[in-house]
Amino acid sequence: LEVTKNLVIEEMAAPFRKSLGLLKITIFDLLPPNLKVDTLIMCLRSIARLPWRDLPYDVLTDLVAEPAIRKRVAALGESKVRSVLKRTEKYFLSRSPMVMTLD
Repeated sequence: LEVTKNLVIEEMAAPFRKSLGLLKITIFDLLPPNLKVDTLIMCLRSIARLPWRDLPYDVLTDLVAEPAIRKRVAALGESKVRSVLKRTEKYFLSRSPMVMTLD
């Protein structure tokens, strides 16, 4: 089951990566070299499930569970972080009933 979940996440990461390019950032701006893409996605999804639009920026960055990712996310600045969360919502919450089922 875990392998299937990781495959689904990897497949959905492709359009997410392209959308990040519109922000002039790459997935590697968010992802430390020692971590996998699914770790990043899970961190972002956990925040995107919350009412993040109403939360202050410092609270959003504090909610990133993985310290190495938290540091990279905070370095982006508020507008890019909010744009990343918007894309996370689009690609990993609204379009991913299979991933939500696997959770």
